[in-house]
Amino acid sequence: MKMSALARTLQAVKPHVPSIKFPVRSTEALTTSGTHKLADSVSHVPAITPSPAPVKPVVTSSASEKIPSRYQRKKISKEEMEYIERGGPE
Repeated sequence: MKMSALARTLQAVKPHVPSIKFPVRSTEALTTSGTHKLADSVSHVPAITPSPAPVKPVVTSSASEKIPSRYQRKKISKEEMEYIERGGPE
């Protein structure tokens, strides 16, 4: 009886099929001859100047004023600051 239950379980379990397929990496591909091919192809590519970085908006203190009070950071007292700085109870 146990064998038939085991057989049914094994039939129900499907083998894992990976959703990502990676290229086969052999030791041949990792040899220095591959780097020579890369160096040759790079030497034929013209130099490209990098484009200027996009300008990011600067966050100012006025941005924190626009946040609703329930999402703003709560003010802490001097005693709490000292407690945190010394690492807890004495």
